[in-house]
Amino acid sequence: MNTISFIIIIGLISAGMIYTLLAVLNLEPVAKAGKVNKFCWKYHSVPTRNISEINVDGKHVDVSRFKRLYVCGNSMKKYGIHSDQQVFVQLYSDEQKSAINAYPVLALTISNAKWESKYKLRKFVAYVSDLDCSEQYWTSVYDNHSPRISISKELFVSDCMRKSAKISPRKKNERFVLSETYDEEKQRETYSIHEISTIYGQVKYAI
Repeated sequence: MNTISFIIIIGLISAGMIYTLLAVLNLEPVAKAGKVNKFCWKYHSVPTRNISEINVDGKHVDVSRFKRLYVCGNSMKKYGIHSDQQVFVQLYSDEQKSAINAYPVLALTISNAKWESKYKLRKFVAYVSDLDCSEQYWTSVYDNHSPRISISKELFVSDCMRKSAKISPRKKNERFVLSETYDEEKQRETYSIHEISTIYGQVKYAI
């Protein structure tokens, strides 16, 4: 047997082993519930590949049309979503992304994710537009949405001024999503700004 034939055979055997391993592992996409720079693997092995129905308050609910994600982190525990749970996400159309009229937990996409998770969980607070990194602008946002904000005005304004300053000036006239997450290191809620295009869907159920 020549070297090329040997390499081909070894490659085919390795590919077969990898395929078999993946089929057994039942890999599921991971969603970060915490800081975006906290490392979470892109996939997690779960015991069941397909779940088409779950029990919610004694009722059977069809979840076959939802995307299932594995939760890494506890930043959404305030909303009943904990690390190592699975969440079922209703995907949003482009139109739905711009027409949220409640306060759901959202799954958002993370850009440039390679080995890490490409999703994160955040609580929707409001839409904001015509971004300005001034104290006056964020004080107004706080005053308009204070029932949905869990930290002091001073902290909120300071955090958002710093984060909005990082957004490209050419994008600041666009509409954005303001979200909440719990920072386990700071032991308080923090607020972030996201492009609407990064919305993946709404978390409907967690088990």
